[in-house]
Amino acid sequence: MLPLPRFPTSSACDRRGELPRGAAPRRRPAAAAAAAIVALALTACGNSEPAAGSWAPLRVERTVLDIVAAFADSSAQVSVVRQDPAAPLSAEPAVFEQSSLASDADHTVLRARPESAFEVRAGPFGPEARLVVRTFVFSHFRNDPARADPAPALFRVALDGDERIAVRSDYINEPGTREHPYDIALRSFELPLDDVAGRAFTLRFETTREGRTLPPGSVPAEPLWWDLRVVEPLLVPRAAASPAQPNLLVAMVDTLGARRMSVHGYGRDTTPVLSRFAAGGTLFERALSPSSWTLPATASLLTGLAPNTHGVLGDARSYLMDGLVTWPERLREAGLPGAAFVANALVAQANNFHQGFEHWEQANDERADALIDRFGSWLDGQPQGARWFAYLHFMDPHAPYSAPGDWRERFTDGYEERRDFGGFLPNRLQRGEIEPLTPEEQAHVTALYDGEVAAFDAAFGRLLEDLERRGLAQNTVIALVSDHGEELFEHGALGHGYSLHDELLHVPLILAGPGVPAGRRVTEPVDTRQLVAQLLAFARLDAPGLPPPLLAPHAPREVVFGAVRTQLFGPARQLVSAEARDGRKVIVTLDAQGQAAAVERYDRRSDPDEQRPLSEPDLDDAEREAFAALVHHALEWSRATAAARPAGEQREVSDMEELLRKVGYLGEEQPAGPGDEPR
Repeated sequence: MLPLPRFPTSSACDRRGELPRGAAPRRRPAAAAAAAIVALALTACGNSEPAAGSWAPLRVERTVLDIVAAFADSSAQVSVVRQDPAAPLSAEPAVFEQSSLASDADHTVLRARPESAFEVRAGPFGPEARLVVRTFVFSHFRNDPARADPAPALFRVALDGDERIAVRSDYINEPGTREHPYDIALRSFELPLDDVAGRAFTLRFETTREGRTLPPGSVPAEPLWWDLRVVEPLLVPRAAASPAQPNLLVAMVDTLGARRMSVHGYGRDTTPVLSRFAAGGTLFERALSPSSWTLPATASLLTGLAPNTHGVLGDARSYLMDGLVTWPERLREAGLPGAAFVANALVAQANNFHQGFEHWEQANDERADALIDRFGSWLDGQPQGARWFAYLHFMDPHAPYSAPGDWRERFTDGYEERRDFGGFLPNRLQRGEIEPLTPEEQAHVTALYDGEVAAFDAAFGRLLEDLERRGLAQNTVIALVSDHGEELFEHGALGHGYSLHDELLHVPLILAGPGVPAGRRVTEPVDTRQLVAQLLAFARLDAPGLPPPLLAPHAPREVVFGAVRTQLFGPARQLVSAEARDGRKVIVTLDAQGQAAAVERYDRRSDPDEQRPLSEPDLDDAEREAFAALVHHALEWSRATAAARPAGEQREVSDMEELLRKVGYLGEEQPAGPGDEPR
């Protein structure tokens, strides 16, 4: 077999504005995409100060021809050259029987069949246009190389009759050479169209088995064209930062629970800096996360969607699909370059969380000071006065609770450890891998966590000082938020991700900067997903279909919901919670049909720590009816948000078990659980 040329994929975003490897912009009609981006570019031009003309514009992509959509619409541009009458070429939703967790917005693929060819008449386009091609191999036996692709097909792309791309589908048999650690079924290619700039041309897409016959009893793999688009760069002018058009900085603090912060009334003075920060802005006293661990909660903070809708629910299915629109993507299209500095190994480019960021630095497990230094170095390279956005994902105070220097002992009162707590991971305690903690040790672990909170608070103060020193404070809105909290034995356990009690869902949310009311404390419950619409509002962008902005006038949220799947942290369960504005709360365990298998009821007005579940027989008729309505709301929310999930394939992350073990969710030998099986 002769080696076949493989067209190189693009590298990470560079000066030419290329896409990160394997990433594609969300799919929407080319004309609408172009019009939207042009409108944003004109808006940026109109709002820019004169000095902005000296800044290099930001390069964004626009799709000028979606070939899969053109095929689906029976466009006159497309002509079928060869196909099997019994299995013709077809454009269909990318849903396969092994995949029930869908998270790609209305994604359509071309089922290429083993013998087919079609041509597309295209152009003229500009000198920097290029063709984006993504192939996909669907096999019932993709994890068995001997059976995955018994008669490989050949994908070919020709430009005006000249073959430019050729790749055999048996790449699915070569996991050692896959481009992406999370997926061996996809391959991505790009074909520059410079030599046909300014004129019409013909593209030919062909698949063939080249005369190969299937072995008896084998099941063939199916070749698909996953993505076929012509894209062109668009230069979007950069705007000047001002109080009316501020920079946007999101400080996301992993595992920071509101109830352990003195700004929220905690007895230990853990957050003096954040108390002063909140006094200069708006503090949301009752901000609730939509989930109790990092992946689903962070995906919600990037998209504004509920966990059941974005589908990033954990285990192997933890990939933020391209079709989901993130607020960084929206801001980048508006001419704001953005950077991310991330200390959590789960929130990674491999999981596609980098969508919309021009610059991404993975800094796993780095302390807050180091992450702030990285951010400062990036700021050094930004044009003075130009507008930007940034996302800092701090890992403090996530376990192990080992704050640097004297911060570790700040609240321990000289306690002498009889065993090493330096690398202590809560889930080892849940799994029974270590001796249970005594009451004194539990108090010590709580003090260690509080030291982590205080250490982050001090580091955050340095961040504020650095922004002030650079002259950026008056033109920058800062949002401080957490993905989830931490249980510190309130309900007999330690850690997060296995329940929906208050210590896990109640998180800090503070806004400060130009346009944010100072000294305001909002007492009504809010959903942290509302931060997405608020960030877009600061950029004068709308957020259709998302929860309303935090600062905009709107009716108070009567009910705030949460959800989690727990198979990574103990017995497999699906939980949903609903907290009413009046203080009632339910935590519902769902059965396989999505119905209530068990219900916990709490009245947070008299039981804010959720220590006394209410028994239904002990309720009077009015209370029984009120809680029944809340359970109904929780079930309806769970069903409705799942129904809103876009149709498409949720890719699996093959190395997710290793990453989960790294951050302590899995033991050294423990399998990831039944959720790893395709369903």
